[in-house]
Amino acid sequence: MYRLKKVFLPGCATLLLASGCVTRATHLTPQPAPAQEAIKPSSLSDYIRGVYKLSAEASRQVEQRAILLAEAPELEDVVARAEQNPEDTEARSRLIAEYMSRKLYWGAYELLTNSLPASPNDAETNLNLAVIWDAWGLYDMALPYAERAIANGATSAQAYETIGRIELHRNHPTEALLWYGRSLESDRTAPVLANIGYAHMLRSEWESARTNLEEATQLDDTLEEAHNNLAIILSRTGDDTGALAHLLRTGRPAVAFNNMGVLYLRAQKLSDAQNYLEKALRLEPDYEVARRNLTALEALLPRPSILQLPDVATETAAIPHTGDVPLAAHPQATIE
Repeated sequence: MYRLKKVFLPGCATLLLASGCVTRATHLTPQPAPAQEAIKPSSLSDYIRGVYKLSAEASRQVEQRAILLAEAPELEDVVARAEQNPEDTEARSRLIAEYMSRKLYWGAYELLTNSLPASPNDAETNLNLAVIWDAWGLYDMALPYAERAIANGATSAQAYETIGRIELHRNHPTEALLWYGRSLESDRTAPVLANIGYAHMLRSEWESARTNLEEATQLDDTLEEAHNNLAIILSRTGDDTGALAHLLRTGRPAVAFNNMGVLYLRAQKLSDAQNYLEKALRLEPDYEVARRNLTALEALLPRPSILQLPDVATETAAIPHTGDVPLAAHPQATIE
């Protein structure tokens, strides 16, 4: 059974000494950490978040084991071997791969950390831990594992894609682009191209973003994020027809119209935004997201102006029968 005190997270005293802000330089060949040194969070907040996350995930141990065996009952013998004999490396490796492929990360994490003390610099173990911490949203914990994996021989497209994704999650698009570039050298995949496009968007490099996103959607037309991001770029260039076409690839027409409304709202084109949000609600009157967006938009729109019209009889006498109406005779518009 897993215990929190086994986690490779240091005590608070160590953290207080190492919690300063350090600017990380881009480097493609990180130096391996000493074999005996555990990966440590860089701040007290990372430590606390890590403990809470592990505590929450540990509560899902029984559930994830049951899910695995329900999906693959033939693995029951492998599960029993791995649980009864921690030195059965064949069973453990097979089980880790099965958990990872199903994104049942706690089951994999427990097996990985049980074996880590014996082989702290094993490239595959560290790469899997990088994937897990990244999926759990603790990107500063994920990065050192990815760096250690690469420093110890992980040179696959997956390894480079993993560290690129982590850097993108850390909002470091320049570093992400370098690692994604190395991944493309081995395997030109739609997800990597889509993420490269997004990294270029973060750098406001719109043409490079468009090129990569277009290639990503050509390779895999099911990538919703790529279609959405491409729609954002096309909308920026005034190609509303193209933007809507890509949004329509991502789901229901009402969702596409809602998203077009949001794009126009961000561009401060309030009338166009209102038009698309109303179209979404005409298609799906109970579409709550569009309803909330329209309510937020209406708070930004100018309120209707009411003309203070004079009495009809007085107005008839005041307006000249010929020539232009004098400027002073126009009623003044009043905003309520």
